[in-house]
Amino acid sequence: MIKTIESITHDFGGDILIDVGGNVGMWTMELLGLYHKVYFIEPSDLAISQAKINITGHCDYFNQPALKYKVEYIKKICTHSSGHKMSISTTTDDTGNFSVYARDLYGSENIKLSEDNIETMKLDDLLFNIPDGSKITLKVDTEGCDLDVLLGAQELIKKFKPTMCIEFHWHMNYEEIKKNLFWQLLQQLGYKIIKFNFACYHHEADKMFDHKHKGSDLQDLHFQMLMIPQ
Repeated sequence: MIKTIESITHDFGGDILIDVGGNVGMWTMELLGLYHKVYFIEPSDLAISQAKINITGHCDYFNQPALKYKVEYIKKICTHSSGHKMSISTTTDDTGNFSVYARDLYGSENIKLSEDNIETMKLDDLLFNIPDGSKITLKVDTEGCDLDVLLGAQELIKKFKPTMCIEFHWHMNYEEIKKNLFWQLLQQLGYKIIKFNFACYHHEADKMFDHKHKGSDLQDLHFQMLMIPQ
C-alpha cells in the first residue's frame, strides 16, 4: 500500500517491519496492518510507555485490537555491538530527540532528560529469529547512530535485502569519514538510494559541511532516504 510517512512515500508492506528508534510509535501505527510482525526497538522507557498507549489506542480506534499483539517491544540501544551499557539524553522534553551524542554535543548543563545504563544490541542479533525468505522493511531514526545501526546489521541486510528507510543525522558526531563510510557500506551491501530528502527546519544545508557550525546550530538538520537493493 502506498503511504507517505514524514517525507518518504513508498509502497509499503511485507512480512516484518523493524522499527529502530520507534519513539512513541508513529511509523508502527501507520504500517502495523501491512506486516505480520513488528520489532519495535527503542531505548527510552518514557518513549516505550507512550508508544504502547498510542499503538493500543490506535488499534482499538480502528476496531482491530488484535493488531497490537504483532508488536514485540525491545528496550535497547541499537548500534554496532551488543552487551554494552550506554546512556541517552536530550536538551528538549521530546523523547524523539534522545541521542547517545547529545551530552557531548550540547553540554551537560543543557540536558533536560536522560536515561542511563541501557543495554546495546545489534540488528544481526535478530538474524535467527526471522524466517528465511521474509520480506523486511527496516526503518532507522536514531539521532546520530544511523551508521552504527547499519554496521551492526550487515549480515541481516545481506541475507534479507530489506527495503531501508533511514533518517541520517550526519551533524551528530559528524566527521567526513562517517559520510564516506556510509557510501562505501551501501556499495558493499549492493544498495542504491531512490529517494533522498533534505528534511530540516532551518533550510541551511551548507552549515552541515562547512566545519564551522556544530551542536545546536545543526540540531534540526537531517536527511531522509529510501534505499533498495540494486
